[in-house]
Amino acid sequence: MNDDKSIQLQAATVAALNRIASALEAIALAKAPAPNFVRSIAEYATFEFESIGAKIVGRDRHGVTAVEWAGYQWTRRSPSNKFGSAIWFSRAAGKDEAGNVRYVRLITFREMTEPEPLPGKVAAQVEAAPKLAAPVQSNGNKLSVTYEPVEPETYGEETWPTTAPQFIDWLASKHVSGGEVNKALGVDAKQWLKLNPGKTYTDLAQTLAATLAPDDVPA
Repeated sequence: MNDDKSIQLQAATVAALNRIASALEAIALAKAPAPNFVRSIAEYATFEFESIGAKIVGRDRHGVTAVEWAGYQWTRRSPSNKFGSAIWFSRAAGKDEAGNVRYVRLITFREMTEPEPLPGKVAAQVEAAPKLAAPVQSNGNKLSVTYEPVEPETYGEETWPTTAPQFIDWLASKHVSGGEVNKALGVDAKQWLKLNPGKTYTDLAQTLAATLAPDDVPA
């Protein structure tokens, strides 16, 4: 009889611990920041939202229109503006200090940008760095290795800013306000750079170009 009570007590304890774990997981998800995963726009139609823990709750003839993640519903958006093709899933997350609705994103499908050519100074430093020794064949002879110089390339007609003044001028040329920057990033430009160590004003501008949503509306 004592053994039965012990087994029942253990089972009740395990069940209680499982409920506590589920509750803690739900709380953690609810407080989790929006990750804004980035994928190629070509992946949208076949993307498996379950792979990021999202549950599909809506579709149309083009694909998924709404998903649930961390207890919130995220709605599909796609602007028609100067920043190029993009599809994302977002939700309203309160208002900023200026009273503007702030949006956060779960995932963005966009045209992937080409890698930038290295600036001349950086390219020269790379080329001046010691090269790896040539591989050796099993017979002891060195394999022939040819190092071709890397020529700078231009991708499209866009000129990306590299400094703060250039970034400000770039925003002005795109007619983008500080409020739109906050709306797209959830923070201002300086804070975004602090939150993303190693990122540059070029990265910041490219992120805005791919994700800024002046036509976004509350879910």
